[in-house]
Amino acid sequence: MVYLFQTIINDNQSIKKGLQKLYGIGPKSSQRIAELLGVSSKTRIDQLSQNQIEEIKSLISKNFKINNVLKRVKSENIRRLIEISSYRGFRHVKALPTRGQRTRDNARTAKKLLNRAPQKKKL
Repeated sequence: MVYLFQTIINDNQSIKKGLQKLYGIGPKSSQRIAELLGVSSKTRIDQLSQNQIEEIKSLISKNFKINNVLKRVKSENIRRLIEISSYRGFRHVKALPTRGQRTRDNARTAKKLLNRAPQKKKL
């Protein structure tokens, strides 16, 4: 088991799959990290030396926003949209799709959750 950025990665996984456990790193990013490290993306985590693991840590910390940092940036962006009263901010507040998807047939789950929210009484 390797512990990277508050995430446990299994030893028997390939580098490509193991790095994808980190929030903010997908298939392309993990492939690129393996190429920069100079090993195959199919190499298992337990085959890496301690120096290579340290290189992975330094590459990720320099080039990527991951885990809590990325989550904070995303929530700040949504908060900014709400504060400037944009249409997308309004859709986030209402818990509806923000990118133009239709809501007549789809987004049933969002509508159900919206109806269960406590409503203010009208005078």
